[in-house]
Amino acid sequence: MRLNNTFSLTIQLTLLFVSLNISLAFSQYQIDLRSGSIQPVERVQLPGVLPEEISENHYIRIVQFFRIPDRESRKSLEDAGWRFLRYLSGSAYLIALPAETVLSYEKERNIRSVLRYQSEQKIDPQLLESPFLSGLWRMHIRFS
Repeated sequence: MRLNNTFSLTIQLTLLFVSLNISLAFSQYQIDLRSGSIQPVERVQLPGVLPEEISENHYIRIVQFFRIPDRESRKSLEDAGWRFLRYLSGSAYLIALPAETVLSYEKERNIRSVLRYQSEQKIDPQLLESPFLSGLWRMHIRFS
């Protein structure tokens, strides 16, 4: 009887440990934006660059790394024209990339995910709850 209880406890602790590891792995790469949190899929197809996204010869992407680039890696990317605009969370940065940059997971092995920075992600959802502000924001999106 005592052996069964010990075995049962061991199984329960193992399941708890596995469950905690899985949830920690997911939260490690969660990106918190003003519009809410997102959990990017690892190495999903890279978004193409639309002509209207290019401004001042750059386009904006959310770039998530497996590990935050160290000083040397970051300098190398900056020397290639990458502008680190802001750290978001989950090892992700908002980055302005030169218009001629073609991202590749094979070339940049530390990149986990690349996402297009959507207009809706730039504003707090509570602002959209106001009918007046919501209308203004939708007009801005339509005409920008």
